[in-house]
Amino acid sequence: DPEAALLAGFASTQQFLLQQSGLDCGMSGCTAVAALLVNDSLLVANAGDSRCLAGRFEGNHELVAYELSNDHTPALLHEANRILASGGRIAPLEYAGRNVGPPRVWERNADQPGLCITRSLGDTQAKRLGVTHVPELATFKLTSGDRYLALVSDGITEFMGSQEIIEKVHKWATAGTMPHEVARRLVREARTRWKELGGEGIVDDCTAVVAYLVFDEEGEGEDDEQVGSKKKKKKKKKSHRAKGGSSAAHGNVASGGGDDGDVQQKQQKQGGRRWALQQQASALWTTVREALAVLKRENASKQKQVDV
Repeated sequence: DPEAALLAGFASTQQFLLQQSGLDCGMSGCTAVAALLVNDSLLVANAGDSRCLAGRFEGNHELVAYELSNDHTPALLHEANRILASGGRIAPLEYAGRNVGPPRVWERNADQPGLCITRSLGDTQAKRLGVTHVPELATFKLTSGDRYLALVSDGITEFMGSQEIIEKVHKWATAGTMPHEVARRLVREARTRWKELGGEGIVDDCTAVVAYLVFDEEGEGEDDEQVGSKKKKKKKKKSHRAKGGSSAAHGNVASGGGDDGDVQQKQQKQGGRRWALQQQASALWTTVREALAVLKRENASKQKQVDV
């Protein structure tokens, strides 16, 4: 049960934090977001304002960023209602008689803890005010146009919008950059903007995980064996794979339908699919060539050392 597994993972992590000696989680916490590839869908679990993004190529080959998670802040009505129902208070920080910054979670009669998020791991003092470690779950149906997956902390999104992030991932990916290096570049770019635009020398946590989504579609064929007057056809098989680390997930994707009478529409769909697959193949081949070049240089260096 994928949903139960993700919920249990967040709960056990919360419990693990509380059991660490010397770690005070009373006024300290962390956001978390996870994405699980299940057959032809992504199951996303999020607690806090970290964000899960997918990059999808749509019909006119336009790259669109999809936000697969909500940023859990008091600005969301259902989040604010839970805080208020638990006895919490929502207000921005007051400084010198003026309201400063976003709305935050406070005790009813005290100026603490002042959290600007409504879900997190840790933050035990805020739990009685409605702040919870339980993630919000969402399911995202994948298509052949889905190409990229990015999980980022709020330090990344502070000065970069979701669309810009996905466009940067695409730019670096098509140049042959591997996913882990794309993640590093996102972090470096975010930290640079914090230093230039953040002020006061503050740089928020900048964390990124990037994966490339690969849509596989095997060819369709026929068996020689006949049953009655009909031939048995091999089923067309589709699957999504995530390339971004040391593991990949596999799953079947339901075959898409269409109107057999609308030849033009089918041709456009096939053309778009061919274009997407060509782009995937080009990016992956560039990545493979770069990896081979690195290995070749390493082997040459080792051989030189042996010769010496």
